[in-house]
Amino acid sequence: MIEDTTSLQFKELPALVDAIKNQVGVEQAAQFNNDATAALAGLVQNLQNSKLQMEQALGVVTGQAAAPVVPGAELGAELGADAGAELGAEDDLDAMATDAADDMDPKLGAPMASLGRERR
Repeated sequence: MIEDTTSLQFKELPALVDAIKNQVGVEQAAQFNNDATAALAGLVQNLQNSKLQMEQALGVVTGQAAAPVVPGAELGAELGADAGAELGAEDDLDAMATDAADDMDPKLGAPMASLGRERR
């Protein structure tokens, strides 16, 4: 569908616009070209998005699904880190990191909290 639509947009539309120029007028052909190009570009974008969604859905079925992406998650993490540094809350952030790091380190077999800051 994407190939057909792009073929229509880049191969067939210019010929159609030329025919409209000859039969109707230059202004009408230009307006038609602008409107049709925008419509076809939007269709291609929607088809690409749908293809991506279908690939993700197929990944779930085949067991190759990537971790779900939460929109804005990266931004929130960056903002939180920046805010903590600006407010001088480094000790609070260290305490939270220590609490979260109580899990065992699989390589060393020791609790993450006991490894020290450099090792974490």
